[in-house]
Amino acid sequence: IDAGESAALLEAARPFFEEDGIALHPSPVPGRWLARAHIFDGLATASIDRAVGWPISQWSPLAEAARPLRRLQNEMQMLLYTQRVND
Repeated sequence: IDAGESAALLEAARPFFEEDGIALHPSPVPGRWLARAHIFDGLATASIDRAVGWPISQWSPLAEAARPLRRLQNEMQMLLYTQRVND
């Protein structure tokens, strides 16, 4: 996606992340955002390089602390499906 599409998606997603105290920031790469929050402290995860190309369920943290992230993932799947860039 291009920078404009990435910015539009970021603005659509931002309120959902902010509900959980997660701040989203654009990165220099369109379509990649940076997320910062205390919810990530001590949460075991896999790097993007390791997870790309595999089912997300294989790499999703299952700890109780990750429950809000799993809910957020489902919300983002529904939200992003409705965005123009996916047409």
